[in-house]
Amino acid sequence: MVGSRARRHDGGGGDGEPGEHGLAARLSKFWVGWQDLAIAPDSGAAAAVVLESAAQLSAQIAGGYRSVATQWTDTRASADRAVVQVNAAATQIAELNAEIRNALAAGRSANELIDRRDSLVQVTARLVGARGTLESDGTMTVRVDGNALVSGSESRSLTLDGPVSMDENGTLTVSWSGASDFPVAVDGGELGGMLSVLAPADDGGTLAGIARSYNAVATALADMVNAQHRLGATASGQPGGDFFTVSETGPAALGLQVAVHDASDLALAAPGAGPLDAGNANAISEIGRRALSPDAIWTEAVGALAVGTAGDIQRAELSDAAAITATTAQRSVAAVDGDEETIDLLTFQSAYQAAARVLTAIDESLDVLINRTGIVGR
Repeated sequence: MVGSRARRHDGGGGDGEPGEHGLAARLSKFWVGWQDLAIAPDSGAAAAVVLESAAQLSAQIAGGYRSVATQWTDTRASADRAVVQVNAAATQIAELNAEIRNALAAGRSANELIDRRDSLVQVTARLVGARGTLESDGTMTVRVDGNALVSGSESRSLTLDGPVSMDENGTLTVSWSGASDFPVAVDGGELGGMLSVLAPADDGGTLAGIARSYNAVATALADMVNAQHRLGATASGQPGGDFFTVSETGPAALGLQVAVHDASDLALAAPGAGPLDAGNANAISEIGRRALSPDAIWTEAVGALAVGTAGDIQRAELSDAAAITATTAQRSVAAVDGDEETIDLLTFQSAYQAAARVLTAIDESLDVLINRTGIVGR
């Protein structure tokens, strides 16, 4: 969302968060299912609802994580394309610089070439925040991070290195081609925004931060529900076991699974309280109200994302307004050369005067032919 446009965050399954199909709503339904089961601990239907709700909850957390990972991959591909576009524009700017310099040295008009070059410079400015400086020979030097991307008829190229998936460690870096130890700080333009979004969670990366929140929700959900479930007893008096399992490898959001598959394995009662007791089920239904519950973790994550997105939108609107103003001002003087226009005006004026003299001569000739023919010698 960054330099770039903010994307709508999905709570998994394609519906925005918050919403009736979002993760917050799914967590709430999960706790309500336990509350209903506490009211009717002998209800097979209520037990089935809890198990089904748990399966849907784990699937939604996994789906949300995969959605964020897909967005990361798509944005990474867009960053690669932006680098390719910048390199292509730099090559063309250098070629146009050479043509413009030669045309001006030969006294020819270079307005059309200048317009084409200015358009390409605007592309580099939009993509990487490049800045152009007009030189005395008519060429333009284009700089990125203070170093020349284009100087005269010579151009350099950028390269993007780093992880190709969100789960890989490392940070995406832009450097000069052939000099990987010479990084380029791209803080502006669309590429700068994409790099900000793709940054690791510890560096404020939006997508990695959301993925971390999904992992935190999955971990907290498994830990807190399992801890409480172990304190209870099943209808047969057996101690409760883990309700969820989390894979020890890979993201927690993708490894969250329901460990209980039969209603008889649900530890609804307090130990020794009898098969119709539902004290432990009630305690599980209250987990969502705790300070460090999965619900609290997700609410904080969504709130932080909303605040960040609002700021990004505001900055994008201000940038768009400034860009429109600058483009309008640039177009108002594009292809206008004062000296050339003055010469053209004098040329047209002389041509008009010559045409007027021709018409006057023709008029006088017609007057002689019409009014004086045949009267000579009278």
